[in-house]
This record gives sequence, structure tokens and C-alpha cells, in this order.
Amino acid sequence: MRQRQERKSPSSKRRVARFLIVFFALWALLWAVPYMLGTFPPGVKRLCPITATWLGNILSLLGFHATVDGVFVNYGSTGLAIIAECTGYTAMALFFSVIVAYPSSIVAKLIGLAVGIPLILAFNMLRLVVMAVVLAYRPRYFEFAHLYFWQVALIIFVVAIVVFWIERLASREKTRPVSC
Repeated sequence: MRQRQERKSPSSKRRVARFLIVFFALWALLWAVPYMLGTFPPGVKRLCPITATWLGNILSLLGFHATVDGVFVNYGSTGLAIIAECTGYTAMALFFSVIVAYPSSIVAKLIGLAVGIPLILAFNMLRLVVMAVVLAYRPRYFEFAHLYFWQVALIIFVVAIVVFWIERLASREKTRPVSC
């Protein structure tokens, strides 16, 4: 029995090591290095005005007189500037890195990404809408909501999606796990 555990241990250690190496390499490539260099991939910059437009449309539906000018969303006597960090890119990069690095089939990874990325975008939009409303009605709470509450909530949301994906799809596969 003890001999059997010793044989499984190196394989398990290799899988964990492979996961960590792939995860950190992807995370560094997608987020850490660009962030330290002060730039994001060009596609992320294109998400800023798209995110601003979505936010402006939702605020208009909620009764605010919202106007959008590029990345600026103005409503009432206040407004928000949508920068790369407001797009949900950081959360999506983290999610993508975990899903791709996790030892599961390509199909499971694709399903996880196809479901998780839109969920993160939707949650991020909810975050922006709530922060816009807080800024309009309770501006003194905006900094707390922006820097603390919603940052933590977004991380918890991403972790919850990853755990759900592992529990419901990745760990229940009958095929042999593969890694990219």
C-alpha cells in the first residue's frame, strides 16, 4: 500500500508542477508583464470604448441621461472613464490561465472558456453599473466600492466559476486528462 502511494506521488507532483508552470507563464504573458510595462495587448484597448458603450446603454435603460464619448461615460453631474482595468480583462486573463493550465480535455477547456468569459464580462458590467450608481448617489462610498468591495467580489466570482467548472465538468471526465 505504501509503495503504491509513492508511485502516485511523483505523477501528482508533476501534474501540479505542470499546472503551476503553465498557469504562471500564461498569467505573466497575458497580464503581469504587460501591466508592469504599462501596456496591454491592443485588443484590450479596443474593449474600453465597447465597455463604455455598454455601460452608457445600461445606465440609460436605468433612467440616467448617459452619454458616451470614446471611453468616457457621462451621466448627471458625474461620469466614469473606462480604462483597461475596467474591462474585466484582468479577471478574464486569470480565468483563462487557470482553465488552460488545468489538466483536462480540450473540450472541457473550450466549454469552460465559452461559458466563463461571458459570465465574467456580465459580472464586470454589473460591477460597473453598481459603481456608477454609487458614484451618482453616494459618492463618498465610491472609493471603497471600487478599490475594495468589487475587486474582492470579482476575484471570488472567478474562483467560484473555476471551482464550479472543475466540479461539474473537468473532474468528471472519463477521458484521460490532457494539458496544453
